[in-house]
Amino acid sequence: MMQECQVAVVGGGPAGLSAAAEAAEAGAEVVVLDRETRPGGQLIKQTHRFFGSKAQRAGTRGIDIASRLHEEVEGYAGATILSDADVIARYYDGVLGVMHEGEWLKLHPRRLI
Repeated sequence: MMQECQVAVVGGGPAGLSAAAEAAEAGAEVVVLDRETRPGGQLIKQTHRFFGSKAQRAGTRGIDIASRLHEEVEGYAGATILSDADVIARYYDGVLGVMHEGEWLKLHPRRLI
């Protein structure tokens, strides 16, 4: 079975989640594909507070930033996060072959990030 979407984001780290949130905020139907059980990338391992400006989340722990980004993406009606999803192939027609929780999924995005 083929699933269609406007935007597929491969990787649920901070950049992927941020891109997904921007696309979803613009009204796109977005699917985030992340191989880990919990999205957030390297932020999941960061328990210290970040430095910098408040606009860049200074004083916030990385693990909390990951949770907030995850919640932000899932807050959009047109956004879906698929965890435990390995992108195995990208075919000549743009279809992605994805192994998601032991099931084979074909996803055809109009755009790929």
